[in-house]
Amino acid sequence: MNPIVGVPPNQVNLNDPNVSDYTKFEAAKSELAFCLSMIEINKEDVQGTLEKQQRANELYTYLGQQQKQSKGCYIATMAYGSYEHPQVILLRGFRDNTLSKSKFGLWIIKIYYRYSPKVVERLKDKKLINSLIKKTLDILIKSFNVNRYNQ
Repeated sequence: MNPIVGVPPNQVNLNDPNVSDYTKFEAAKSELAFCLSMIEINKEDVQGTLEKQQRANELYTYLGQQQKQSKGCYIATMAYGSYEHPQVILLRGFRDNTLSKSKFGLWIIKIYYRYSPKVVERLKDKKLINSLIKKTLDILIKSFNVNRYNQ
């Protein structure tokens, strides 16, 4: 079963705007695992295997696109309102040019991407909290002098 209770994995519409990106992403991962296991189990069922392989390819494509898009700063994008906001760009540069250069930094990035989509889902419509996050990020950017890490 996927995160949408009672719905088999292959019934989740990945293009449905009423389903959160996080839920679609998790559903796609679940369905892909299901497809791959069914291909392995039912090798003799050529038609079923071909259908599962085709769906698995669609899911790989979808998940690949989501991974490319997920290189952004979820929380900062939520707080500043745009992926292209100058502060978000500074934070991405800090991540790419500084954090990603050490094991500890990579660990932070891994943890961030594990939990930040869930945080954004819960806080995206909370204006006061977003304002506090934005102010906190502004202070962090200034105190870390993030500009110097983006060169």
